[in-house]
Amino acid sequence: MLGDAQEVARRQFLIVVSSGALAGTFVADRPLQLPQALPETPSQSVNVKAFGARGDGTGDDSGAINAALEFAYRHSVAVVIPPGRYRTVSGIVHKSGVTVRGAGAGSTTIVNMSPIRNMAQAVAWHLGTYGPGNAASSVHREPGIIIEDTAEGSTSVKLSDQAAGAQLAPGDLVSLEGGNVNKSVESPRTPNAVARIIRSEPATGLVFLDGRAPKLATVEGRRPVLRRLNSGLVPSLGPDAASGGTAHLTVRAALSGVTIISAAEGYPPINLACAETTISDVQTEGWTSLSGNPVVRCVFKNIVGLYNHGAVELAYMSHDNQFENCQWTRTGRDPSPGTSFGVWVNPSEGARDSSFTNCSVSDMTEQMTEAALPALELHAGCRWAGGTVASSRSRLAVLAYSGAVVEGTTIVAHRGNAVEIGGNSIVSGCKVETLGGPPAKGIHVSKWGRGARVSGNVLGRTGARTPSDTIIDEGVQTTLLNNETY
Repeated sequence: MLGDAQEVARRQFLIVVSSGALAGTFVADRPLQLPQALPETPSQSVNVKAFGARGDGTGDDSGAINAALEFAYRHSVAVVIPPGRYRTVSGIVHKSGVTVRGAGAGSTTIVNMSPIRNMAQAVAWHLGTYGPGNAASSVHREPGIIIEDTAEGSTSVKLSDQAAGAQLAPGDLVSLEGGNVNKSVESPRTPNAVARIIRSEPATGLVFLDGRAPKLATVEGRRPVLRRLNSGLVPSLGPDAASGGTAHLTVRAALSGVTIISAAEGYPPINLACAETTISDVQTEGWTSLSGNPVVRCVFKNIVGLYNHGAVELAYMSHDNQFENCQWTRTGRDPSPGTSFGVWVNPSEGARDSSFTNCSVSDMTEQMTEAALPALELHAGCRWAGGTVASSRSRLAVLAYSGAVVEGTTIVAHRGNAVEIGGNSIVSGCKVETLGGPPAKGIHVSKWGRGARVSGNVLGRTGARTPSDTIIDEGVQTTLLNNETY
């Protein structure tokens, strides 16, 4: 017989699974499997097998893993996934504040085998979701506080008069949502920016942030809003009529020690819409390794990604992320080579200011296409230091624009140009090889390259008589220092 504390937890949990995203997972004549003792402190953890997960590669462990995550979210404990192969047929929704630990990549494996092709079910692991088809996610955040005005580039927002007394404290994470009038993101429910509150002045309605605020506008009659992301359990906002799904941002969570595989073409193993979250010692296999919108102040360490369409996309106002010791490798044939990419910080959607240290991408395939994006594309304050970039797929291996920095990296272009550099960007201390022969260029400073700096690089064309060189478009003011050819 359950003790009082366990019986309360059992009743609370049954309410959750009968009314929320896990509805239909359990049947009335099958008792919910709870841990033997209710965890009492955040340092304790629960095992997914206590909730019915099998880990033998058969059946469907989706419900059990989601149940463990929901329990952990409500009781502030970690989730442990022991060695095994966990077959799932719907997405796992990783809740805010929850740490998930596997036994190690290769020992703990999650394999999504969903026959239904939509984001909610075909993505193996959701570290946050939003947009069409994400109806499986639930929203753990407060209703919106209406924003009266924002000025692009400002570090503050002004709340409406009715919201001037809102209790916002320094350290709160918030999302700013509404039509971003200067970008391509126009959904009224899209989190256009995620920021941390530095100071709040209830009397004036001003809220000061640690990042630049986008200029937001009313869209479809909905005024821009600010939401707290770390305020505990709140009622679900329900489906978004405009997108057919719900929005879920995961904040201050952690995932480590697992391999995650998605067998569905067109869907990533891990979808990201998260802030201040850490992913480490994880291997992914699928269409793309990691796809994120938005991803803010997250840390990625020791990621091994196998992909056949794209390695990493940071989109929709992603910023200030750190990648360390990550490796991405293209495997297999891409069914959509014209839209394929390697590591891509998407400038059209405002992504910026992320760093990659000792990371490598091997973007090799026989499917070269002129329309494909480079193996590495950086913009707006992004930095790539060390590691290797190798490409045979695109006409260009590396594109660095708008203040991006590439330094100390080995860049090998098996076809086409090795590097193209734009305004105020830096390429320094790199070893650059072009293997495709003339007219392929080592480093091309484009007509938009004013203020670019190319220094300390060693450029060569292996096996060819003519060395790789640096080409500067006519009339461009740039700095060339101490570059060598061989």
